[in-house]
Amino acid sequence: MMRTPLPNIEALQRRYDDAVLATNGLGFPAKIHEFGEGQLTVTARLDRHVRPGGTIPGPELVNLADGLAWLLLVARMSDGADAYTTDLSAQFLRAVPPGEVTAVLNIERLGATRAVVSTVVSLTQQCERPIAHLVMGFALRRAESGLEPTASVP
Repeated sequence: MMRTPLPNIEALQRRYDDAVLATNGLGFPAKIHEFGEGQLTVTARLDRHVRPGGTIPGPELVNLADGLAWLLLVARMSDGADAYTTDLSAQFLRAVPPGEVTAVLNIERLGATRAVVSTVVSLTQQCERPIAHLVMGFALRRAESGLEPTASVP
């Protein structure tokens, strides 16, 4: 299996920003802080679509986590490969007020055709108290060249 080097944070940030623009305003801008073998840490501001009572709806957290999990996976795959969400489990642990959140994503499994990513979202000022935990499954599409994902995480 041919291994593609991991992109640097700046290249990854550009790819994410381009993907957010491509969603015509549906994606969430986020700032990447850490990126390494199977892990990504970002902050994002959740302050749109606020419900009466001043809370952020759960689908907004899902939208953020799904986009970031996709990024984490495609960053490890060869050019032209892609990842498609196939399933999702979300536990919303407490109400989310508008403001900055920190998301920590980990690849739990990266195989030739499937991947699983877990995400813990916390208020940035209270990272020890998660507000949501999401586990997402992805189908992986190989690049036209037939290359597999670039690494395997147990």
